[in-house]
Amino acid sequence: MKTNIFLKHFVIWESFPGSTGSATELRFIILGGDEDLMDRTCDIILRETVERVESETWHRKGHVCGRKITVVKTPSTWMSDMRSCCCFSSRVKSKIKDQMPDYASLVFPGPHAFLLVTGNREVTGREHDLLNTISDVLGEEALDYAMLLIIGRNEPKGISSVRKYVKRVYTLEDNEQSVESLFIETERMTQSKKPTFFIQPSYENLMKKAFLSWEKERYAEIKRETEATKNEQHAKEVNKLKEKLRIAKSEIKIKEDQRKQDLNELKEKSNITEKNLKKNNDRLKCLILNTLIHLKSKDGQQKDEPGAASAQKSLGESREEAAEASGSHESESGGFKL
Repeated sequence: MKTNIFLKHFVIWESFPGSTGSATELRFIILGGDEDLMDRTCDIILRETVERVESETWHRKGHVCGRKITVVKTPSTWMSDMRSCCCFSSRVKSKIKDQMPDYASLVFPGPHAFLLVTGNREVTGREHDLLNTISDVLGEEALDYAMLLIIGRNEPKGISSVRKYVKRVYTLEDNEQSVESLFIETERMTQSKKPTFFIQPSYENLMKKAFLSWEKERYAEIKRETEATKNEQHAKEVNKLKEKLRIAKSEIKIKEDQRKQDLNELKEKSNITEKNLKKNNDRLKCLILNTLIHLKSKDGQQKDEPGAASAQKSLGESREEAAEASGSHESESGGFKL
């Protein structure tokens, strides 16, 4: 009954933006028997290579292709220790049953996919045994979330022995496009399931062990995301205001430069006009001076002409008087002779 209540809780939780089942978050549990190949798979999925430190490489997180990715690598001994002998099989099954809750708690409340990693050479048959053990420990429903992940381009031999346990097989290459296609393939695999991630039957014990710390971390993460979103929006608004201020300053500077240019042009025109006006004034002065000199000279000539005529007339009158006087004298002389 409690398990159904918890399941209902998380189905409701998934309906909220940024929830645990959202397409913006994917959680993977890596299975396999080759330690180096599993490490490489984690590097490819998270798009980064890290130094191999035993205590750090089994649980890693990152942001890839717009999604929050959590990768948990299980011990390679789970598969390498698989034997056909019942005693070994039982021992490995018991180990997986004891250790799985610890690994599952790292992808709480559950993984979106179990990725069984294999190379491109040959499937040994231990993959089949491991999947069978996972089914026994977690229930057959766990295989609905399982995917065979082939690292490399070629399909390995013997893959048919695994296909009946996994519904999906994906070939992963070391590039972002292939990784994003893996995420899309995972989302397609789980989109019809409720919830979209696997919840193991022993959920009540896991809930008691991990829920409180997970819930606290989750709400803290949501709070950080909310604050980050607010800060991002605030930063965008500040940047918009800065851009508007920059544009306004630029426009003011352009107008100021234009005003200075217009003022300089106006000063230049004023200087040219002043120079032209000075030249015109000098020319006018010269013209006026020449006109005055010409008028004065002409006036002097006009004054000299009446004086000469008077002198001419006086000279004529003197000559007439002299002539008359001479005639009179001759008359008188002639009379004396008679």
